[in-house]
Formats: sequence, C-alpha cells, structure tokens
Amino acid sequence: MLFYHRFAVCLACTTALTLLSGCGGGVSGGEQTVLVDSVQISGVTFRVNSTSGSNTADGIEQPFATLQYALDRLRPGDKLLIEQSTIYSSTDVIGYDLDGRELQGFVISNSGAPGAPITIEGELVQGSASRPVIDQQQSGSNAANPAVMALYLNCASHIVIRNLEIRNANEAGISSAIDGSCETTDILVEGNYIHNIHGEKYVGGIRMMGVSNTVLRDNQIENVFSNVATQDAAMLSSGSGIENIVIEDNRLESLDVGVLVNAQGLGDPLISDSQEAPVTGLQIAHNHFSANVEQAISLQSHILDGAVTGKLQTGQFMGVDIYGNVFEQVNTVLLAELDDDDYQSESLCVFNNTVLESGSSVVGGEAAIMDVAGVSGLEIYNNIIINPQGDVLLTRAPNNAVRINRLDYSDHNLYLSSDILNWHLDAGGSQDAAYIDLASWQNANPHPNLSDALAIPDAASVLADPQFVDLPGGDYDLSPASPALLAGRFGMSIGADYQLPASVGLIANDCIARIR
Repeated sequence: MLFYHRFAVCLACTTALTLLSGCGGGVSGGEQTVLVDSVQISGVTFRVNSTSGSNTADGIEQPFATLQYALDRLRPGDKLLIEQSTIYSSTDVIGYDLDGRELQGFVISNSGAPGAPITIEGELVQGSASRPVIDQQQSGSNAANPAVMALYLNCASHIVIRNLEIRNANEAGISSAIDGSCETTDILVEGNYIHNIHGEKYVGGIRMMGVSNTVLRDNQIENVFSNVATQDAAMLSSGSGIENIVIEDNRLESLDVGVLVNAQGLGDPLISDSQEAPVTGLQIAHNHFSANVEQAISLQSHILDGAVTGKLQTGQFMGVDIYGNVFEQVNTVLLAELDDDDYQSESLCVFNNTVLESGSSVVGGEAAIMDVAGVSGLEIYNNIIINPQGDVLLTRAPNNAVRINRLDYSDHNLYLSSDILNWHLDAGGSQDAAYIDLASWQNANPHPNLSDALAIPDAASVLADPQFVDLPGGDYDLSPASPALLAGRFGMSIGADYQLPASVGLIANDCIARIR
C-alpha cells in the first residue's frame, strides 16, 4: 500500500480528534480539518447488482446492472450501494498512465460537494465478513501491460469509498489523479480489503496524488509489490502539495512499503505548481504493520528507479506525527531519505509506538529501526522497542552540505531483550559515532546531531519487561502491572496501548499534536 505526493501518499493514505502531544504535525499550520462521519446525505441512494439489476431500471426500486453505469449517474449527496452479487470487473479504457499505456478499470468522474459527498459503499450482509468484490483479474505475471486499476478518481473530490474488496490489479486498487495535476480534496477511504496488486512503478493498494483533507482508515492491505529496480520513471512536473492527511487503524502486511509519501519537486518553482507547499499535517496513527513488510513508512523526495542518479531531488516535509502504531517484525520502521534536498525538512515526531523484533537489514542498506537523513526537529519518545535487530536510530550525513540532522528530544522509551542496543549518528560523516548500549547513549552529548536542549538522551528511559497481557500474539496491550503504565512523557503510558493520566490539560509545549 503506498502513498505518493502531489504525487502522493500511497497507502498500501472522521472521528473527533482529541488532544495530546506530538511534534505538531496535525496543527503546525492551524486547526486540522478532516471528514466526519456525521455528514448528512441529501441526495439519492442508488443500488447496483450485476446479477439482478438492469440499466433500464431507475437504480432505486430496482438496481442498475453495471457498476460503471451507476458511477456515471452519481451527483453530490448521492450514495451508491454496491450489492453482493457476481464479481465486478472492467476492461473499459478510462485514460492513459504515465507511460502512455491504455488504462483500464472503473472511473469516478463526478465530484461531491462540501457537506454532500458522493459515497460508494459495499453492502455488508449480517453475519458475513465478505464485501462486494472488484476483481481486475491481473497477476504478477501480466503486470506490465495493460495498465489496470480498480477505482480511479479522475479529478474527483468529496468522495467516500468504503466496504469493498479490491484485488488483482496491476496499477493501483484505488487511485486519484494519474499525474498529480488535479488538486483533489476531502477523500475518505475506509473499511476496504485490498490485496494482490502487482506492477512496475507508482504501484499502490491506495494511491493518492496531490491530495488534501484525506482520511485512509480501517483498511486491510496486503500483497502489494512493485518492480522499480530497472525502471526509468518520469519526473512529475505538475501538481500540488500534500496536506492534512490521516492514515489510521489500517492493517498492512506482505508489502514492499507500507506507507510511502513522496514529496518530489515540492518547493521548487521549476517543478511544482505549489512553490511554497511542503508535505504538512501528516498523521500516521494506530496502524498495525505485520511481518513481510520491507519498509513500514518511507518519506522520500525522489523516484526509486534505475535512473535516479543525477535526477533533481527536492522536497520538504514539515510536521509529521507517527504514533500509536504496532510494528511487528518489519525491516525498517521509518526511512526518511531527504539528505539530497534543497529544502530542510523538520518537525517529525515518533511517539507511543510498539516495535517488536524490527530493524533487520534490507538489500543495499544498514540494519536500523529508524533511518533518517535531512530532518531537523526529530523527537522520539514513549515507545516500546523489543529486541531490535539493528540500530534503534541511524542518522546519515546529508549529501547536501546545507541540510542537517538534529534530534531534539529522545526519552521515556522502554527497551527489552537487547543483545544489540545501538544508536548511530552522522553515519558516513565527519562526526560518525556509535553508542552500543543505553548507558553509552545517555552519555552521547555533545554531538552535532543532538540539540543543545537535549541534555541527556533517554535519561528517563529504562530496560524492562512491558508485561503485555495478550501474549503470544494479540495487540500487545499492557497488563495492569506493566511498568509502562502512565510512566511516559506528559504522564502517558508508554507504547501503542497508551493511557492518559486521569486529568489531562493543555500541555504548554512547542510540540503539540492532536491524537485520538
């Protein structure tokens, strides 16, 4: 599941948001506005059923027969209920991909309106876990041609997509604009099961380009793989920034990348239509990343392909909160490859996550749970990290001499069962230094990658058993006797199963976010 940038967020990326603390990703630019479930549908509820429907029907008393026919009739405030019936599939040509290949699938061309979104919803049958199925009948062996996706939002905004099973596409399960040239806003994608998506480049279970005010929630995405090693991917030269994105409560497994956010060209007036726009207001929260995920979260400003050397790499992230997630045996939890950029990325917060047996080395890389280059204002706290398989944190010397790495805060973390407990700062640079245990790390200052305000890194962190109540497996909830309960920064519990102190007031701190 991926996410691109103006380009995208690719996942595979509401309820009221309450307070607590992060690096400011959700509110650094003001109040965060997201979709809410209480939108009143003012239009018509249509139905589609490929077995019992007819395109000569009104779609209300009797359902339509074909999904595309029904999608074409939706207007602001309308809802389309996709009924359980024969599997839906389409070979209709709906456009062209970045390589000029014909693109097949279903297309949503009409937008909803503020307060009156267009809703595409799968029928759920009581007592059954199944959803209506869109099967595009592609496999890894025929992923190159033609380009096939399931649902394509063709410059459509104010759209809700929920409760569908989408499988066997070779471009994306759900995608917004092909080249990022549309400014798409107010998208809610929730409760979908998306799997078996294989292709070449820009492949995603959910692929969003140039989006704002978007929520990706409660989706299960698995078996999404792309072949980018030898591809010469075109640089996208149009589009807008990414802002106000919430990726929460999703389950991700068997993927190259769980959440990929690519900020290619953002900030550069020669490339991006939005000269001043960074990726901002990004929250990645309460997701479960399982085994067979190479990179759980990847922040990039370039294209991964055979011709990436020499291509302009410029992009900017400002205000990213990663919290409340479970990372279970993933190779890399966070990869931020921003060291060649012309713009400094800043304010990235990783807090209240539970990380288990992660940090194994990937091809061509070093073993690290968090591998960061080109980010200032990094904060890491209230995390449980169990048996790390590589460095807890690796910061690389930026290739751009003007960019810096800076860790502003690291504390109140809980570590367990570590034969290897290691931090590595400025890897490959003039200040290259490794700290091989917690005691050494607590004596790391001074180091140019550490903020002057960080007197002692992880001074209040401990080596202890978090005492999960639901082992083996489960969601790693804390037992009543856990030393992590209410022991973290701001009086919170440590780990993804966090609890708040009995009385929570507004925290006067320059690192404020809103969490559920």
